[in-house]
Amino acid sequence: MIQSGNERGVTLLEWVVALAVLGIVLSVALPAAQGPLAATERRAFLRAVVGDLQRAQSEAFARAEAVTVHVGPTGYAVALASGMRLRERAAPPGIRLASNFPNGVLRFGPDGRIQQGGSIWIEADGTPYARVILQVVSGRVRAELLAP
Repeated sequence: MIQSGNERGVTLLEWVVALAVLGIVLSVALPAAQGPLAATERRAFLRAVVGDLQRAQSEAFARAEAVTVHVGPTGYAVALASGMRLRERAAPPGIRLASNFPNGVLRFGPDGRIQQGGSIWIEADGTPYARVILQVVSGRVRAELLAP
């Protein structure tokens, strides 16, 4: 550090070293911080799926019209039997969906009952972490975490 009288300053070399150290610290800290953020994003998406399915069921009952949910690997769409789209949701990056419904389509009848029970699996980076279960008898939509 160069000093002249009472003035003090920082040299260019000191700035470069400080920025290099900061860069190293951030390169180590950021990936470690992304784990909890990714888990939070996965849980939020799971809650959104369950909420959208419950709303689709309520919408079918309220309108006395069948509602279909088309599940694809990158998201899903909710539509009335007449074709009007009610909701579309894309899965966040790295998240994929799969279902055991015929052609990926589940249907709530005009009375709000699910026509055929089944599940939607949610995967993060190729690993299943949650399953949304639609039960015929109770009509419940429920979720279960398979991994944290």
